[in-house]
Amino acid sequence: MKNKTLFTVIIILSVTLVIFFNKAVFTGSSFFIQDILLQFHPFRAFAAETVQQGDIPLWNPYIYSGMPFLANMQSAVFYPFTILFYIFPFSFALKCFVLAHFFLAGLFMYLLLAGFRMKRISALAGAVIFMLNGYIVMRLQFLSILGSIIWLPLIFLLTRKIQGCSAGGGPVKPVQVNFLSIALGIAVALQFLAGHTQLLVYTVLFITAYLITGYFTKPEPSSGKINYLPGLAVALIVALGLSMVQLLPSLEFIRNSIRSGGIEYRIATTWSLRIKELINLVSPGFSASRLAGNIQGAGNLWQKSFYVGIIPLALSVFGLFSGRKKLKWFLAAFLVLTVSLALGKYNPLYPLLYKWVPLFDIFRYPSSIMYLAVFVLAMTASLGFDQVLNMKKSIALASVIFVLITGNLIAYGIGLNPVLDKNIFREKGDRIDFLVRNCKNNRFMLTPATDIDRRIRGRSGYDVMMKVKERLYGNVNMPFHLYNADGQDVRVKWYDDFLDSINSSSSPEEANNLISLLRIKYILSKDKITSGPYGLEKDGRIKIYRNKNCLPGAWLAGSTGNMKKEEMLDYMKSGSFKPSAEVVLKEKAGGRIESTGDCIGECSIDSYSRAKVELSADLETPGW
Repeated sequence: MKNKTLFTVIIILSVTLVIFFNKAVFTGSSFFIQDILLQFHPFRAFAAETVQQGDIPLWNPYIYSGMPFLANMQSAVFYPFTILFYIFPFSFALKCFVLAHFFLAGLFMYLLLAGFRMKRISALAGAVIFMLNGYIVMRLQFLSILGSIIWLPLIFLLTRKIQGCSAGGGPVKPVQVNFLSIALGIAVALQFLAGHTQLLVYTVLFITAYLITGYFTKPEPSSGKINYLPGLAVALIVALGLSMVQLLPSLEFIRNSIRSGGIEYRIATTWSLRIKELINLVSPGFSASRLAGNIQGAGNLWQKSFYVGIIPLALSVFGLFSGRKKLKWFLAAFLVLTVSLALGKYNPLYPLLYKWVPLFDIFRYPSSIMYLAVFVLAMTASLGFDQVLNMKKSIALASVIFVLITGNLIAYGIGLNPVLDKNIFREKGDRIDFLVRNCKNNRFMLTPATDIDRRIRGRSGYDVMMKVKERLYGNVNMPFHLYNADGQDVRVKWYDDFLDSINSSSSPEEANNLISLLRIKYILSKDKITSGPYGLEKDGRIKIYRNKNCLPGAWLAGSTGNMKKEEMLDYMKSGSFKPSAEVVLKEKAGGRIESTGDCIGECSIDSYSRAKVELSADLETPGW
């Protein structure tokens, strides 16, 4: 591939993205969709603040009464592009992150398709389809997904090169395999470190299926072939080695999380794809017309968005019925497999996969696998485009088709990447300001009914999202150093049981023992709380009540209860339990712990920081 051609491709892809993201590029506004506010801004801001202070963000004290941070895959602490957030202000770093990933998605796809010896404009069309399809555009808000998506074309390209299929027409020499293997290992590690393991599993599924089909047993061109298995083994070793810094803590976290024993079939098959929803491949109005509802919490429309357009779909069909037999049959078969898995609970075989195939019982959203479908469709559309140009060699025709494809995708997606004033990430309203002034090191919590009710209306998108912040949904508390007893993330198993016991209570009064133990000083509720030790502190649409029984950060207890795990929470919610004087321990084999009676002494918290708590205690009698 000549440098001049590649430079032209880079310019075209860059100009396309500037047009597509013009509102964010040319204004002081920032990319913005809901989960950027609820999760990814809090995570990236917290990691940046910690790193800038010279620490490693191992622990997050601000949600779920404290939980592992680095071990959480979506923190993406070690993903190289996350460094942008450590250096620059969030809104600028976000622009760089998004633009870089969309550009690389297009560039890697172009390089892959060019490796199949397609015409340049055909490969460029496939690159644009992959870069701007509805799946990627609607997932701009999920930085972990966006960071993972882009590496598939590069991983596939490097795998093919290791197999001996070079873009220049001849097999790769054995001396090049080590370099390519290391590059492949790095690419796989980057997709893992980006923070969305489910997409990496889909990538491995695609590459493995491609290998199993035996397509590479007779490389194209057939002028020679090499033993590629050692190269793939080297790539695997490199990928594992680079990933261990994230993999080991994440495995430990998952082992102790609610995902450890799998998730219910009902949850695992949430957002399964209905056959009729395949119309979204060519229906531009599906997501665009309801985007406002999505911002206001009406539903996860992004799960069913994977628009590619009518022309690319027509070219895909043409590509599957003409041209390279081996490649087209593999792509056609894999496309059918992908759609069948995306059907989830609407596929009669899915219960067997959930029961017997590893990972199917811990992943959610079967429709997410349409990631592979849009990738295959981009490839087959490029094949079809190439066949059309072989039949009718016309620069004018090629240019018209390319412009129509690009223009259609821009017109579809440009309304699905809204921007807001970057101050949305810094501004705090009256409710947050009240908690910042009064909550200190104590915690707050939303009642379940308040957390579930996420339909918000406002005069503008900015007004709506400020109300979302004011309700303290998700993790928006983190940048303000507020401590939430709840949050938006995967929970540790025992803490999940504890929260469920609170949320399943008939009233905050019934759960007061548990609420007080968590040092929850304020309850946010859309409904009035008329009983129990709760006093109204701030009225409004969402009211703030102070828990008068909130325990301090540290205290002494002398009495000890000892019982089975399944009995503990019920006892602790009862009137028999005294939170300020009693400790309840899980029953262990070999004897019971005797009560020591009242504890005489004093204790205090000397310092309380993000990763360290220092206490001092002076006891005259034994105690906890």
